[in-house]
Amino acid sequence: MYCSTPDSPQHGFVLSQTGGHLNSVVRWACDRGYRLIGKSTAVCRRNELGFLGWDASVPACQAVSCGTPVAPVNGGVLAADFSSGTRATYFCNDGFRLSSKEVTSTVCQADGSWSSHNKIPRCTVVVCPSIGSFTLDHGKWRIVNGSRYEFGTKVAFTCNAGYYRLGPAHIHCTANGTWSWRNERPRCKIISCGDLPTLPNGKKIGTQMTFGATAIFTCNSGFILVGSTVRECLASGLWSGMETHCLAGHCGVPDKIVNGQVIGENFGYRDTVVYQCSPGFRLIGSSVRICQQDHNWSGQLPACVSYVPGIIQMSVCLLSVAVSCGHPGSPIYGRTVGEGFNLNDVVSFFCNDGYILEGPSQAQCQPDRQWSQQPPTCRVVNCTDPGIPANSIRKSKIEYGNFTFGTVVSYDCNPGYYLFGSSLLTCQPVGYWDKPLPECLEVDCGHPGSPPHAAVMGEKFTFGSTVHYRCLEGRILIGESSRTCQLNGQWSTSQPHCS
Repeated sequence: MYCSTPDSPQHGFVLSQTGGHLNSVVRWACDRGYRLIGKSTAVCRRNELGFLGWDASVPACQAVSCGTPVAPVNGGVLAADFSSGTRATYFCNDGFRLSSKEVTSTVCQADGSWSSHNKIPRCTVVVCPSIGSFTLDHGKWRIVNGSRYEFGTKVAFTCNAGYYRLGPAHIHCTANGTWSWRNERPRCKIISCGDLPTLPNGKKIGTQMTFGATAIFTCNSGFILVGSTVRECLASGLWSGMETHCLAGHCGVPDKIVNGQVIGENFGYRDTVVYQCSPGFRLIGSSVRICQQDHNWSGQLPACVSYVPGIIQMSVCLLSVAVSCGHPGSPIYGRTVGEGFNLNDVVSFFCNDGYILEGPSQAQCQPDRQWSQQPPTCRVVNCTDPGIPANSIRKSKIEYGNFTFGTVVSYDCNPGYYLFGSSLLTCQPVGYWDKPLPECLEVDCGHPGSPPHAAVMGEKFTFGSTVHYRCLEGRILIGESSRTCQLNGQWSTSQPHCS
């Protein structure tokens, strides 16, 4: 009687056998890359029924596993499995790359160790070319997120007052090491206020119409300029001051007087004529009359009366008494300008910067010792409500519910947004804000990247958004299954990978 010929294990073989008779010994071994599971030897023995048989079953040969290799920080490892002879390839997440001096793969060896001997490659962050030499004429740029031009760094562009931006408002360093502006560069173009028409019956000096340009207006002889003599193109794209007109101001030939003469050749607005009496006559009334804007001569026509020493008619005495109206008073937040306060004298009223005249701009002293007009009111200039950008907070101290001259408003953004533009706006004397309204731009982390053999679920990449990862083809996810966009514009945790 003999023991049967022993079988060889799969991925193994019979190393030796002393025969098939009683007490013979058989030894098994596994192929390279496999390890023995079970007993490596068996002895031919007689069982209880008297038959010969091997006292141990054929062992199994199991493939040697090196275990999951350690993945690089900001990267992962890709392999079909981790058994002997399998090659695992290292990869880096989007925005990172393996150094040229680093190993790119490792092989599981028969002894259960990786050929890289646990040396973990490094994933270095992708760096975009420096834009330090880029000059934004009439503007500036600044890094608003990130540093040293690394992947994810964001740069914002702003233009100086009086200029507006063309091209991207901001760019970011992409995963492939290029800036997101492609071939389009931002540039600042000067603001234009549009052409001011030439005045009918007047002249305009100055042809430029861009920010900082000025236009000077004059009227032809016989016409009076109403509005602003000088207007400047402001950063708001509007001309300063008031619209200018040339109004006809001719008063015609003044009336003549009996026993006297009128001296003066010009009869336009603000021109004066002087009355003189012939010898032996005395002038009763004002000797000077002024051509006013309403095309009428000021005051009343004087008279020349005969002068007889010692005999003065009562009416003449009454008329010859000096008439004074006294100071008319100044408007609050304004001033009064005039050379005198006597009969027929004219004073003008003006308001301080930031205030608008409401009421008459002039008054004249009348024979009843009363001024023809009461002082006007100077109303403070109001700017329109500058508005509140979306996702922002506005702070201001306003008077009487209005944005008056000198009012300052400040802006800040809600969490998850950053301010693009000036945080402070001031109401100017001309009724316009000194700077354009800022914007609150949403913090954007950009696409988080998609590792090989994985699907990314999530369509928003802004602050607070979360994306989820799922492996395909039955592979196992190694790392966190979700990542969240943080306030600093970076994704939480490193990118996972699939086995």
